[in-house]
Amino acid sequence: MLINNVFIPICKFMIGLVIDAEIIYNRREFIFGRQKTMSEKLLLRTTPAEVGVEESAIIKMLDGFKEKQLGVHGIMLLRHGKVFAEGYYAPYRSDLTHMMYSLSKPFTSTAIGFAIEEGLITLDDRLVDFFPEKLDGRPCENMEKITVRHLLTMNSGHKYEPDFVRDAPDWAEVFLKTYVDFEPGTKFTYNTFGTYMLSAVINRVTGMPVEEYLKPRLLDPLGIEDYRFEKCPAGISTGGYGFNLKLESVAKFGQFCLNRGMWEGRQLISSDWIDAATSKQVPTPPATPDWDKGYGYQFWRCAPEGSYRGDGACGQFIIVLPKEDMVIAMFEGLGDMQEPLDVLWETILPGLHDSTIPENSEMLAEMNSRLCSLSVRLPEGAPDSPLASKYSGINYKISENASKITEMQFDLSTDNKSVRIMIDGHDVRIPLRYGCFAETETGIKAEECNSYTTLIYERCAGSMAWKDDNTLSLCISCTTTPFTDDVTVKFDESGIIVSWNRRISMGIADFTVFGRTE
Repeated sequence: MLINNVFIPICKFMIGLVIDAEIIYNRREFIFGRQKTMSEKLLLRTTPAEVGVEESAIIKMLDGFKEKQLGVHGIMLLRHGKVFAEGYYAPYRSDLTHMMYSLSKPFTSTAIGFAIEEGLITLDDRLVDFFPEKLDGRPCENMEKITVRHLLTMNSGHKYEPDFVRDAPDWAEVFLKTYVDFEPGTKFTYNTFGTYMLSAVINRVTGMPVEEYLKPRLLDPLGIEDYRFEKCPAGISTGGYGFNLKLESVAKFGQFCLNRGMWEGRQLISSDWIDAATSKQVPTPPATPDWDKGYGYQFWRCAPEGSYRGDGACGQFIIVLPKEDMVIAMFEGLGDMQEPLDVLWETILPGLHDSTIPENSEMLAEMNSRLCSLSVRLPEGAPDSPLASKYSGINYKISENASKITEMQFDLSTDNKSVRIMIDGHDVRIPLRYGCFAETETGIKAEECNSYTTLIYERCAGSMAWKDDNTLSLCISCTTTPFTDDVTVKFDESGIIVSWNRRISMGIADFTVFGRTE
């Protein structure tokens, strides 16, 4: 059964949402917009002033995000181990996991650290020695020299990142056949395929995927419960991308790193490993300010002194600032990943103090109000069209397209507006609301979705407005991903013209299709 969630911003201590005249989540507790399950362990909350942060700094940060139109989905800020501010841009929510792309890499790196400490591998083990049966003859000389250390530091020696052949049955075999141009350890080339090979190494030496290996060692101790890792055709976790976590889970991992491997009094992994993983192990080429400070074991160094981060495409971040005793976790859907870091450095860092400061109640109220009313950009226009009923209930056959949309139908004349999309054999109905979002489970399984070629994911939220009497503007957010799509539908007597634009894309190109009545 599909549940349509009419999206209203969730504020502190809100205990339920009105959804189609019913109350859901009414047996759960909300804290600063965070939905708590009975078994989940949450980070402690506090106010900015208690941890020496000016409330105005958070307001300036939100202003900076808005001014630059950064497409933020969620942000959580911690100092001294406590959350002092967090916000989620509707229809994104605290209780939903989010696709993380390369922010998956630090978790794979941490699995390597555990395996080293348990004596299963060493930094200097050669990659080829883990997969002798996959070598069809002798590989190139430099391939034979690649070690675990080289893969961790993006120094495999490849001139360019090898292409993933995503439908190949054996990704490891594909990687081992690639030509390595340079002596390993002499050239930095960002290499997600190389991180997949680290995941394959974990799978080989432990007999389990990365996330299963991490479960008792990291995920369970941190109280991280809801997660999923995409798999290659051989069933191995993709390693360099494909991990899906909640924002608070990412923040916990950042705090674990800030604690140098300590969590609730237990040293889960040695402080030496965290220090090495997050230190500058190799230089990085000249680039924007936060990409030329060096690279560790799947962690980037940042511009502020002593700071480092994990990051992923479209703006997924975990930022650790040891000097400030601070962690920042962010999910976004954007292109220029330097811009949000610039905003943080320019607004948050100047607002920090060494100790507790007096609370500014007026600023605190404004901050909380702003954090409780965030939203992604909505379509602009009117709530209704005098022709809405004319265009409702018609089944349109859609022209051939790469996304495999075959039919569309609109219900625009009632309060419960929706668009029905037949896509790749799935019959998906997305609710639409004016001035806000309505969310649904699409019926598509998460395991059927991937980070690069999926158009409609397991959860979507829709908003609508009429641009003119014959033109409908839709905003469709896939709420477990960075992707929000702007869809324009032009109606006339002969059918529809649908223009589909993904605000930020990792594989789906903008497209236009035509619909004709049966």
